[in-house]
Amino acid sequence: MRRFLSVIVLLFMSLALFANDFIFTGKAPAKVGVGQQMQVQYTLNERPSSIQLGNISGFKLVGGPSEGSSTSMSIDNGVTTSSYSYTYTYTLEAVSEGSYTLGGAVAVVNGTKYTSNTISVIVQKDAVQQQRERSSNYYYDPFEDMEEFWGGQSSSQQLPQPQQKVEIADDDVLLRIHSTKSNLVKGEAALVTIKLYTAIDLTSIEDFTPPKFNDFYVEELDVNTTLEWTTETINGKKYNAAVLKKYLVFPRRAGKVEIDESNISCNARVFTEQSYWGNVYDSKSIAAKAPYVTLNVSELPSEHEEFSDIVGKFNISMNMPSDSVSVNEAVVCKITISGTGNFNNIESPKMLDAKEIESYDPVVNTNLKASESGLSGSKTWEYTLVPRYGGTYNLGSISLVYYDVATKRYNTVSTDSIIINVRNISE
Repeated sequence: MRRFLSVIVLLFMSLALFANDFIFTGKAPAKVGVGQQMQVQYTLNERPSSIQLGNISGFKLVGGPSEGSSTSMSIDNGVTTSSYSYTYTYTLEAVSEGSYTLGGAVAVVNGTKYTSNTISVIVQKDAVQQQRERSSNYYYDPFEDMEEFWGGQSSSQQLPQPQQKVEIADDDVLLRIHSTKSNLVKGEAALVTIKLYTAIDLTSIEDFTPPKFNDFYVEELDVNTTLEWTTETINGKKYNAAVLKKYLVFPRRAGKVEIDESNISCNARVFTEQSYWGNVYDSKSIAAKAPYVTLNVSELPSEHEEFSDIVGKFNISMNMPSDSVSVNEAVVCKITISGTGNFNNIESPKMLDAKEIESYDPVVNTNLKASESGLSGSKTWEYTLVPRYGGTYNLGSISLVYYDVATKRYNTVSTDSIIINVRNISE
């Protein structure tokens, strides 16, 4: 009967929390001991802009929140449906004996405040599982015995079905470096992704050392700070996979160019034994290493004299407010190069020298964005020119030679000729 009533209570709680298809639930152990730590986890199906604990009388906050997320997909009659889950985990320490109710957490989603369910926890004098000598990283997980939550456990109940103690295998946690290209030319962009794969329950990442890119020009891309997990299979084994870092890399030399190894250290929650109170878990440290990756980088064709390792697709333009000025009157000439490619190799354009015109070092304005499709945008040089004598001066055109990987050809783009008509002051 008690189990039936528990189901009814849970049903009404679910109806209240799942209104409008929004889910916001909290869970915690039903019983802990004074001085013992426990984890309180809140789960939502939409990412909140903020989340805050409710009343935690009888406990003190010692950690969190740690964030996590997951994505699942299902296909029904050709229609793909995606669902998302965002978890926020806090670590609380019980301070004094008694029966306590953790107040509902408050989350803000799309400007609206939502409150989770309250959670009842009994704090007893002695730590739960006191018959077991525990290590400092001990963690107790009593969620499987929900009868504890709803008013105690009957002495006639049997223990849950035993589980097998889990041993961590060498391939349970993997770190891998993936490159979109293994063969490319010097200066060509490749997308490099660092991914974490796990077949066990990870609770935290303690240390992560990204690879070194000694022979590359590198642009780091933005990735979500909350890990987004998907499912992948490697050598027949299923893993949860998440992207840690993404980089856009441009090799600076030809030959076999290496991306150095990367290292990670994580904490995993591992089942150790089963007792009257439920399953007992330990936190164990596990390390993984991503081996170095070698890219085969070819030299560019050397058939063009003016080429300077610029790879991509570019345009060039010139803008001058007026081509007619007076002696000693400054004129600004803007040269803009736009497109996609290794902008880092583009140097300041060179104009023809004219002793009658004084020029100053250009002001450089850069508007670039790195993405998975490449480094794109524009770079502008603003030249200030001051003619000292009257006359008409042709400073020539500005040209850019680049290599187009798609066509495997050199292309040349040029501005119009820069012509300045200078009036004498008496004119």
